[in-house]
Amino acid sequence: MKDVHSLNKKIESLSYREIFNLIFLILMPNVIFLGLACYTSTVRPLINIDYLLALLLMFTPWRVSRFTGSAVLVSAVIFDALMFVVQIFPFMDIASIRYLVSFIPIAPLQYKVLIILFLVLILIILWITVQFTKQKNKIYPCFLLLLLAVSSYILSELRVTYASGGGVLGRGNHYVAHSQLSLYKELTQSTLLRLANMTPELAPLDAHQQSVSGYLVQPHSDKILYILAESWGVLRNTDAQRSIVEKIIEQKDNFEFMNYGSIEASGATVAGELRELCQLKLVNNGFALKRIEKEQFKHCIPEQLRQKEYRTVALHGASGLLYDRLDWYPNAGFTQTLFGENFMGLTRCDAFKGVCDRSLIKEVSDYFFKYEDQKIFFYWMSLTSHQPFAVSDIYNKRFDCKYYGIKENGDTCRNTRLESQFMDELAEIIKEPHMKGVEIVVVGDHRPPVWSEEGNLNFFFNKVSYLHFKIK
Repeated sequence: MKDVHSLNKKIESLSYREIFNLIFLILMPNVIFLGLACYTSTVRPLINIDYLLALLLMFTPWRVSRFTGSAVLVSAVIFDALMFVVQIFPFMDIASIRYLVSFIPIAPLQYKVLIILFLVLILIILWITVQFTKQKNKIYPCFLLLLLAVSSYILSELRVTYASGGGVLGRGNHYVAHSQLSLYKELTQSTLLRLANMTPELAPLDAHQQSVSGYLVQPHSDKILYILAESWGVLRNTDAQRSIVEKIIEQKDNFEFMNYGSIEASGATVAGELRELCQLKLVNNGFALKRIEKEQFKHCIPEQLRQKEYRTVALHGASGLLYDRLDWYPNAGFTQTLFGENFMGLTRCDAFKGVCDRSLIKEVSDYFFKYEDQKIFFYWMSLTSHQPFAVSDIYNKRFDCKYYGIKENGDTCRNTRLESQFMDELAEIIKEPHMKGVEIVVVGDHRPPVWSEEGNLNFFFNKVSYLHFKIK
């Protein structure tokens, strides 16, 4: 009885300060990283279980477990941050981190400040936690942390969420409680990441397969702008389909020619790129294109034009790490590659947290102005119209969904407005004097991923649109 009384006395003697310290330690890292998620428009669980485990170890009286808890705490902070980075710069590994570090000198001041603050943050969190866990009464904190950790684990297993909305690469982690370390492990074992590490097999297009590159003027024009338009499919309503590009069609008197139509196309974005740039197809679904020998890209258009002294440039608003573009673009003949990390200061949109197309359109125009006296092949893989067709990225609602009988809040409407918005932006830059003589191709990579009844009702299956013209 004396032992029980002594134990009760220890528990009851927990001061208000110690209670505050415990609550503060539980909330501190979670509130900080939830604030970071809000600032970066990314997502994370409300409670990261990793911190609970670290605190549980650090409240124990044994030196070894406290040291282990400190190591777990630092790891928890690092993986918490890494899950944000993965959402902004996909497919991260150690080599990728070294690559991105090289862009720190050109990063906006706010990025540099965030990096410094993160390093300081790790030290502050560790120091505060070490100090606050030195209290004498450790039984109650350990019991409470164990109870909270078990409850959080149950919530994570049940995958209880606080908001709806899916997404790839960690953008659907709206969990009430989960381990960021566990989510990172889950991410690395996902189908997308598995395919990203699978060596692809390439083969020439079959006789019945088409590439709009076959329509390019021969001999090649001195200036070519080749745009692969993300998720530009073919609407069954021909009037609605034409409305998407009407701002460009209105300028047809200023073109030497203009062709507009559709081709059969299947596969993901990378398949569309290989189809249009190299007249190649993926035999399997592997995306580890950096493993492909350079010899297999020798017939790609940029490589052929590079040998004819063209400036061959590739632009994409997401990270060059995505689908190994950093590696296979140069092998395909691009002498200059520009990715999201090259434009740290520009506005970012929802798709892979990449640079918005509306921000890059000026970069495209400026490039043709800067090298007006040289031969150019400029390839642009657009991004903002990527699924899930974010409403927040739509600022131009010229396309009247209701007029064409398309559900206002559906995927078809959002996709079509994003495509129309992009075409309207393109329609503006082709008016510039330095764009005279430029041959332009715009072609979809694949059908919009709207696999519901709505998609089948509005889009032709496995078809993409194209637009081909040359400015006088």
